[in-house]
Amino acid sequence: YLENFKDRDLLGWYSVGLEVVEMDMAIHREMTKYNESPFFLLMNPNPDEEAKDLPISLYESEMHVINDTPTMLFVTCEFQLQTMQMERITMERVAKEKAHEGEATLDLHMNTVSSSLKTLSSRASALVQYLEATKNGTVPTDYRLLRQVASVCNQLPAVDTDELSGEFVGDYNDTLMVNYLASITKGTNELNDLAEKFNMISTQRGGHHRLA
Repeated sequence: YLENFKDRDLLGWYSVGLEVVEMDMAIHREMTKYNESPFFLLMNPNPDEEAKDLPISLYESEMHVINDTPTMLFVTCEFQLQTMQMERITMERVAKEKAHEGEATLDLHMNTVSSSLKTLSSRASALVQYLEATKNGTVPTDYRLLRQVASVCNQLPAVDTDELSGEFVGDYNDTLMVNYLASITKGTNELNDLAEKFNMISTQRGGHHRLA
């Protein structure tokens, strides 16, 4: 990774499990070769469906003296997750899709957005018709109202600027990336569940084949 992306730093690593195990510390020691104090992100594969917090825990390592011997231990870190609206919608749709009275949460949100856009479009059309009528002399000129319309128009960004186009493309690419990552996360969880079921059946039948 560092050979391909030399301009980036390795901040830490992650694992999937219910709690920290001894193997995690062994891997964490290897990660210290690339970062003196890497982070360790532990993701719970069986979260509570009613939980409001994300099923993740963040740790960093500290050296403690136990029985006169320096020992590396994991210490919980506080963190604050910052996400954009499109990220939250995509993750909810792919990784935790739920229906509300037969309709998905994303569909409810999209219906609300669609209704808002239709209302905005109708009001913008009314303004355009009023301005055309004022220009043609069909209605008397109201300079106070025209100043209010001009004030609203001045708050809108220019739609043909390179800056706005770049932001739009960036947001679109970010949405696709989050969608792909969420799909990979969901597929990984399903594969992990399949492996656990296979191992359970194999153990009950006295077999020695296991999926890892």
